[in-house]
Amino acid sequence: MDTLRKVLADGIRTESSTEQYLKGIQLLWNMVFEDKMPEDPSWIKSKAQKIVAAVLERYDNPGSRRTRLAPFLAICRKLGYAEAYQTYYEPFRKENKALKETAQRKIETKASDAASEMTVEEVETFGKKLARKVRQLSLEDMDRDLTPKE
Repeated sequence: MDTLRKVLADGIRTESSTEQYLKGIQLLWNMVFEDKMPEDPSWIKSKAQKIVAAVLERYDNPGSRRTRLAPFLAICRKLGYAEAYQTYYEPFRKENKALKETAQRKIETKASDAASEMTVEEVETFGKKLARKVRQLSLEDMDRDLTPKE
């Protein structure tokens, strides 16, 4: 774990970010493997397929998957594990695409909701018009269904 800490402590990440990355790595190690995590970080390269499969199986949420894969991407990049980096990056990229599509749908929904919303003034005006219509109706008219025009 100290070796990984040295790799991640590069001055770019804060100490708390480094610790969170290490906790995430330890969590996945414990989830996938039963023995003690080796000090040599080469296991990140050799066990990449197994770790990615475990993340994809365990986590449904694209954001959670990305969070779990991010520490491995950082370490692979720092140590020059290009092949392992691609193994971790492929699902990360797919999840990123899914998150962007979801965000775009939310923006489109908000825009369509905004177009159909009424201002407070419009609601008050509508309420006043409706109240006038109700007052104009006679009691006999109350028994029948109103027409769309009314």
